[in-house]
Amino acid sequence: MRLNSFLYIYVVVLSFLITNSAWCESDYLTDVKKQRVLHIQENIYLDDFQSAFVDADSLILLYPDDPIGYLFKASVMLGEMVDSEEELTPAFFKHLIDTTIILSEQKIQSLDSNRQAWMYLWIGHARAYRSLYESRFGSFTQALKNGFKAKSAYENGLKSDSSLFDLYGGLGMYHYWKSAKAGFLRWIHVFKNDKQKGIDELYLTIDSSLISADAAKCALVWIYIDKNEYKTAIDLSDELLEKYKNGRTFLWAQGKVYYKDESYHKSIKIYQRIKNQLMQNGNNYYNIIETDFRMYESYKKLGLEQEASESAKQIYEYLNKIPESTKKRQKGKINSLVKAANKQ
Repeated sequence: MRLNSFLYIYVVVLSFLITNSAWCESDYLTDVKKQRVLHIQENIYLDDFQSAFVDADSLILLYPDDPIGYLFKASVMLGEMVDSEEELTPAFFKHLIDTTIILSEQKIQSLDSNRQAWMYLWIGHARAYRSLYESRFGSFTQALKNGFKAKSAYENGLKSDSSLFDLYGGLGMYHYWKSAKAGFLRWIHVFKNDKQKGIDELYLTIDSSLISADAAKCALVWIYIDKNEYKTAIDLSDELLEKYKNGRTFLWAQGKVYYKDESYHKSIKIYQRIKNQLMQNGNNYYNIIETDFRMYESYKKLGLEQEASESAKQIYEYLNKIPESTKKRQKGKINSLVKAANKQ
């Protein structure tokens, strides 16, 4: 919801006069910052990590004392690690996370309420990124610990300024997934079931946030997959694919949706499309194996044993190029593909 231009100017001027402050609501997120952040997010969704790094470095150069550049450089590094399924630069990633938190915490007490909220948003995001990193590559305990700290930061941000709707995006993801994954703890009432609350918060983020709408939509795609609401997941991912045509993020989501929905012909097409993109780089063997295995499994589910065997044979095109570390991590799927390829 947006005010018209005249009314917006009137509100800003009135706010300035009432508070006698040089800071108004839109001062922190300047046009330069907003456009760079949105461009970083766009390039992450397009798997163009080098361009995203350039924008993040430019933010650090322009605002060396502001946590924004360090946070979004960490987000690029995390995106690249998740995309490749490789722990590429763990020490530098953690350094950027720590720098974001330290700079944000140093500034909070001297800022007005709106800028305090932005600092809490960056702290929350930093903790959330660290939690996701730990869940993929590190310690479950650390993932849980950072998840709780992220939630606290978002809540503190809303206490400072409840009109910064980007904060609801982080809370929405926390509320849904802690409810979805709590299992026994939720059953014995240690955790409440806040799934719907989380979904509502994500839709509020889509409607009213400044820089977090697409991130909230992305989160909802995976939530609706988790809820087995496949049509909604497909509709949202189609919308995002229309915007980010060359990115793999939402193709992975669609491949999973179609497979779970037993639309195996469609899942094969999606995984082949992902593989074609991966083969252009030629070094993301973890996920190349993943796509071949998913196509093989889809053919099997269709009862097409010959096609499944022929599909599995594709592994011989790159088997000798797979790094040893990847072979260890994908040992089960490699063995399944090789066995199927040799099946008469």
